[in-house]
Amino acid sequence: MKNLEFLTVREVADRLGLDPRTVRQRARDQWKGFPPLIELGPKSQRISAKELEAWIAASQRQENWL
Repeated sequence: MKNLEFLTVREVADRLGLDPRTVRQRARDQWKGFPPLIELGPKSQRISAKELEAWIAASQRQENWL
């Protein structure tokens, strides 16, 4: 069963039109408030869907989009 609360790095990259490496870097650096990576296991990193949607909305309002 898919967890809708968390997105994979690939899902975030596809949604934003970015390379997964860029998503990881922005999450790691907290670029313009980008949501952090959540470690669910040794090889499992996710991003909160709720935090991502909030970041997208805030970024669009501030014209800091991508």
